[in-house]
Amino acid sequence: MKKWYLVILLVLGLVGYYGLAQAVIGPCADCHTMHASQSPWDTTGWSSGVEGNPQSFLLGFAYGTSTSSACIACHSGSSSNPIKTLPGGSKVPVVFFTDSSPSGQGPGVTLAGGNFCWVSKDVGSQEDTKGHNVEGLADQDSVLGTYDPPGWDPDYTSGFTFGQVTGGNNSTWSQQLTCAGTYGCHGFHTDKGIGGSHHNNKGSVPATSYGVVPATGTDNCGGYYRFLANIEGGEAGDWENAASSGSHNEYKGANVTSNRNVEDPSAPPSDQTTISYLCAECHGVFHSRISDQTTPATPFLRHPTDTLLPTSSEPASDEYNSYTSYSILAPVARTTIPDSPSSDVTPGTDIVMCLSCHRAHGSPEPDLLRWDYDGCVAGTNNANCGCFVCHTKKDAD
Repeated sequence: MKKWYLVILLVLGLVGYYGLAQAVIGPCADCHTMHASQSPWDTTGWSSGVEGNPQSFLLGFAYGTSTSSACIACHSGSSSNPIKTLPGGSKVPVVFFTDSSPSGQGPGVTLAGGNFCWVSKDVGSQEDTKGHNVEGLADQDSVLGTYDPPGWDPDYTSGFTFGQVTGGNNSTWSQQLTCAGTYGCHGFHTDKGIGGSHHNNKGSVPATSYGVVPATGTDNCGGYYRFLANIEGGEAGDWENAASSGSHNEYKGANVTSNRNVEDPSAPPSDQTTISYLCAECHGVFHSRISDQTTPATPFLRHPTDTLLPTSSEPASDEYNSYTSYSILAPVARTTIPDSPSSDVTPGTDIVMCLSCHRAHGSPEPDLLRWDYDGCVAGTNNANCGCFVCHTKKDAD
């Protein structure tokens, strides 16, 4: 049958709170097909996870039978270009390199969230410590031996407007992590997932600009940072493909001073709009149990997040005062998202977050780190050690 696609160019310029906001643009055929008539399928037993068969949401592609297949199919590509251009011109961030695993990470190599290639079962050997084991990309984590995320605490999304992770107050997980949905990071923690979000994006114009997402709306997650429910932030239009001190994402943080010494907290933290809260939705114990004091203070039990980058006049603890220029290697979060990316860092005001040290998707380093931790040696200069970005007196200078 002749291939017929509905090809209509949608240009939806939406003016948001902070300037230009942009929904997905480009030919509908970049993503959708009306009848999946471009290739035959087995009408007696076709599956929506098989390429060529009809797909959910009228999508025209599939990667596999997992619930993340549609996400993977669109957001995968060659390591030679972290931003993929679809046939109709739409720009798409590549979070899974299908051809090889690069030796490095960061601007020009991977986007802000890193890449799943290092943990993938399809590209080289699956290295479980180097990424999130998303269904369809990787098998169950062999190191953990369970679906449960480390530090799992179901109470951290109890009563959450956008649904509770795993769908209820479950002590254990019954399946692998997915890109979106009940067991996912993006969108609602329900079957709705990211439905409607691409067409209601209030963030940056892809590959061209920066946009602040003020965390608004409950019908879909288009009004939240990177389609992460309730999370605020500033989106770099190139997904940090060419990030620098003055051109980057801006992450939301908060100085959370309560409920920080509880092994099993019965409620989420006071601020649920931060990027570290997103991580805590699955790793809640790591977010709460960081100190023996209710208000975070040394000696820390775990590296603190959603807490102030310290400032001090005492010589023994004033090393953080020297972190004043924004570092892509070890970024900070802001209590208020600026209208444009800032190259300045203010100790005592800006926030230490999970992404100060980790990538969200994956990296070539164990624990999804942003740098080689084995190369961080106290008393030795190493410009590629992110520890020394904050701990400025721990190197040789």
